Amino acid sequence: MRRAWFHIGVGVMVGILVGSGGGLSTARAADDAANTIRGSVQNQDLRRVGQAVVEVKDQEGNVVATAVSNDAGEFTASVPAAGTYSVSAVQDTYRSEYVVLQISADEPKPVTLTLSKTKEVALEVVSPLAPIQYKASSETYSVSRKDIEALPRGNNNELHDVLLTIPSATYGSLKQVHIRQDHANLQLRIDGVPIPDTVSSTFSDVISPRSWERADIVLGGMEANVGNKTAALIDITTKSGTKPGFGSLQMFRSSTAGRSAKSSGTTS
Repeated sequence: MRRAWFHIGVGVMVGILVGSGGGLSTARAADDAANTIRGSVQNQDLRRVGQAVVEVKDQEGNVVATAVSNDAGEFTASVPAAGTYSVSAVQDTYRSEYVVLQISADEPKPVTLTLSKTKEVALEVVSPLAPIQYKASSETYSVSRKDIEALPRGNNNELHDVLLTIPSATYGSLKQVHIRQDHANLQLRIDGVPIPDTVSSTFSDVISPRSWERADIVLGGMEANVGNKTAALIDITTKSGTKPGFGSLQMFRSSTAGRSAKSSGTTS
């Protein structure tokens, strides 16, 4: 009786182990099928192509799997994990399009890769280098004749008085203007002509804003032709002989009766 129960218990244990093993095998097979890409390679005339190399790439462009189609043009490739992949085929000078697949828990559908002849195209792009724009890395403040006339004292202002109207400029002793905590490091240009350093310190005192038509004050990011001047570039455009085209005239005369008369007029 004990021997019969023993045989029955052993049979039940073996059945349980076999059943659990079969379940594990089924789950593993399902995972392998979900991570397996199947498909075929063909020509444009729908003929199957054998010995074509199939590449599977991930989203970073790395090749994660390769396969070779058989004589029937069929291939099988396994990917390491679920995700998004691209599949393509190549044979000699023929290449297929890229097919994007989303690998998940379900088995992916078979893909069909169609080969087409490729041709290498060499492009030569010739373009002149654009000049470096110093204004892209600098700040430019413009002062016109009308801006100077609107200041207190108007045209009687001196150079350092006008420079004090721009940001980052402070007044020092001996009529020195500190721009960005730097002084005596200015480059002066008059009608496009740079003023040498030997006369800038003296010449800057005699360039009265009264003769300015406009001035562009550039701070930082200078061009190479400015030199080592890093504080500011003062580009002055002087007035011409015909501008401004208006003015006023006043005359005083005495009459024979001892009375004085005043007449005024405007010319343009």
